[in-house]
Amino acid sequence: QAVGHHNSLSTTDKVTTVLNTPEIDADKQQHQAHPSPSGGSLYTISVPVPVIGRHDASVLFFEDNSCHLKVTGSVKVDERVAFDMNPNGSFKYALSEKTTSILRRLLVRVKETGYDVRRDETYMIASVASVLRFRVRLKRSSRQVMA
Repeated sequence: QAVGHHNSLSTTDKVTTVLNTPEIDADKQQHQAHPSPSGGSLYTISVPVPVIGRHDASVLFFEDNSCHLKVTGSVKVDERVAFDMNPNGSFKYALSEKTTSILRRLLVRVKETGYDVRRDETYMIASVASVLRFRVRLKRSSRQVMA
């Protein structure tokens, strides 16, 4: 079972159906302004991360609102992650217990992740030891992958 941080979805969250209301319609319009990356889109970066060293990261998006997250370096992650989009373009997701444990042990706290439509890039805002805050932007790879 996936366990995430403060802005994550648990696999046990209940979904409620709400019929058309003006608030829901406005939310849908706002959500449409921030679509998720298209299936087959691959975003990558190689970056030095303060305190914990250089890391290579890639995120491959699938059509079913999930992605494959891979990180190499002192933090190693290789997992499929389900996500939903918030109206502001940030992701709601749940990382595995293993990944959450690794991040916690290294004092890394992910504050926000999302998709910037204008730049066509994904991003992560995180902090190390609650002191050093940094932003990582993953650029779309020219390589399109079959999702």
